[in-house]
Amino acid sequence: MAEQKKKSGGSKKIGRDVAKGARYRGLHIREKNKVKRVLCSSGAKAAKQYATKHGLLGYLGSLGSLHRN
Repeated sequence: MAEQKKKSGGSKKIGRDVAKGARYRGLHIREKNKVKRVLCSSGAKAAKQYATKHGLLGYLGSLGSLHRN
């Protein structure tokens, strides 16, 4: 029986921009977008809880005019 080789990491996808991904993670874009979605769907209390957990209370304060009930 032939000896099996360990699979390597494979190739990176063409067009993958490392700097763009680092900026996305560094500026917490995903979390900021989610704060907006949580604010609209679940209200201010849930949004404040999520923002506190992810260190985005200042950003949540700047969204005050986005959602008024």
